[in-house]
Amino acid sequence: MKFFLIFLIVFASKAANGIEINCYFSSDYDCEVISIDTSDGSPEVLAVSGNHDSGKSNEDVKRFFMYRSDCQNLNSFPSNLSFFFPNLEKLNLRGCNITTLNGDVLQEFPGLLEFDFEDTFLKHVPGNLFDNLLSLERISFEDNQVKFIF
Repeated sequence: MKFFLIFLIVFASKAANGIEINCYFSSDYDCEVISIDTSDGSPEVLAVSGNHDSGKSNEDVKRFFMYRSDCQNLNSFPSNLSFFFPNLEKLNLRGCNITTLNGDVLQEFPGLLEFDFEDTFLKHVPGNLFDNLLSLERISFEDNQVKFIF
């Protein structure tokens, strides 16, 4: 019984590994990240919190904005973000310590209009990063260390 209880505690803590994001929802209904818990290093978003305006929900959020102080401990692009924000049109991640992107990370955002990935440590851009993103209007990799697209 003691072994089972220890196993259950360890399993539960492993199952809850991931990113927890706390948003400030602006008047334009953006999620401006005010804090992020990345303590375990897993890039999967497990929870989003913040005070929504009356009658609004995560589905109303059109822009996700994360800046340097919020994402310096983030080494990978946050996965599962579209589960919480299915209607995102603009993704802005600036000053994060992300060095690589998988070619499929943006595929969960078919309505994406803007991808702003400035001032990160990105060195390579996958050639298929923007495949099937037919609505994309603006891309920025300003102040990165991109050497080539593969």
